[in-house]
Amino acid sequence: MNNDKKKCTRREALKLQIRGMKETSAILPKLFPALGLRNIFEAITPYVLVFFSARILDELSGLRRPEEIWERVIWTVAVSGLLTLINKLLTSWTNVQMAAYWAGNKTIY
Repeated sequence: MNNDKKKCTRREALKLQIRGMKETSAILPKLFPALGLRNIFEAITPYVLVFFSARILDELSGLRRPEEIWERVIWTVAVSGLLTLINKLLTSWTNVQMAAYWAGNKTIY
């Protein structure tokens, strides 16, 4: 098979990608911050929960003080709930921005 189409180099592809991101953020300036914040919170949530779970396990393997264990469990549940709420809010914000993006995209084409 002979393919006569010119292939795009990585540098050209990167330039096109950056140009597209600039044009998109000119139209929808809140899209990339929404995506970035959502991705950051989704990435750090498991690590925070592992940290708090490790603190509970540390107390269980150590002195086993019930009041200390309950305090750590309450903190774990509270932080887990707060991070879940933040993730859901950021996901909703991202969905609104993406809906605006696709609505604008339909009017362009």
